[in-house]
Amino acid sequence: ELGKLSSIIPILFYQGLDNWDPESELEEVRSLSNPILSLNKKEILIFDLRKIDPLDEFSIPEMKAGMLLLKIIRDPWDDFINGWNKIRVILNSIETSKMVDIEEEMLDYIFRSRLENRELVEEVIMGKQKTMTLYERALEEGREEGELKKALDTARKMREFGDTIEKIILITGLSIDQLRENGIL
Repeated sequence: ELGKLSSIIPILFYQGLDNWDPESELEEVRSLSNPILSLNKKEILIFDLRKIDPLDEFSIPEMKAGMLLLKIIRDPWDDFINGWNKIRVILNSIETSKMVDIEEEMLDYIFRSRLENRELVEEVIMGKQKTMTLYERALEEGREEGELKKALDTARKMREFGDTIEKIILITGLSIDQLRENGIL
């Protein structure tokens, strides 16, 4: 009635999480006489994303980007961001209207799948913020605390020498509230 139907080849892509073995699991499902999966083993293509490089395995940019995202979605933050940058290069090679749709779907998947705060993920992957490791963040916070301590020490000395509040604020960069909070006023 509908004419000739094209072949359908079931393909399973998996990330290899929790040592799941799809071949064994599919064998169990097949034994339950599921008509959809009653195909023989060779008729289902299985790709363990731990063992392949989507950039080499696929030629279509959309497949490369999608499979790479599936592969890296649970990677540690820095590895994930490096992978996302590769995906951005691939997406930039696609027609703009198609790229926007694919990127939107990918971002939705990332926001639902990653454990980090959505705003952080959004800022980083959209290029609005530089990523920092926990060590870099600790250094930055320590640096800021050190700068604040130095400014407060300078303000105390200036106050002892009788300098005006305006001059202390100008020289140290501290606010009047910071001076009050730290007992300098």
